[in-house]
Amino acid sequence: MYAKIEVKQVRLKIDPSLCKGCTACEKICMKVHNSTMPRIFVIKKGEKVKISACNQCGLCAKICSVGAITKEGEAFIINPSLCVGCKLCYYICPSGAIEMVPSFNKYNPIIAQKCDLCKDKGFSPSCAKVCRTKAITVEEK
Repeated sequence: MYAKIEVKQVRLKIDPSLCKGCTACEKICMKVHNSTMPRIFVIKKGEKVKISACNQCGLCAKICSVGAITKEGEAFIINPSLCVGCKLCYYICPSGAIEMVPSFNKYNPIIAQKCDLCKDKGFSPSCAKVCRTKAITVEEK
């Protein structure tokens, strides 16, 4: 008899109706990833607020022709050294959560970037921790 292995799936649960547009999630994301561009976006249009973040659906990994996007732990991760900047993942992403960012590789000037659920923090998303209104929470499946 084989032992049943429980596989925990984590994703961000977003309720834009609770968001006040403070952008604390964007700020902590940039700080955690030591970046000038966040991996979560708060988009304000008048009184309406939308939060764009990766929902870990995996479509990007399926379409990546060079295998730069793989499932690692709780999240689909983009390996920047393998990304060729073809933008296939960018175009297929249903939540608009993939951004093309400058690369330091002279042969490949742009690469894809997206939320990694704070992989380096043990897949404990910092954006959910700083969200005072609970517009961003962590959902386990």
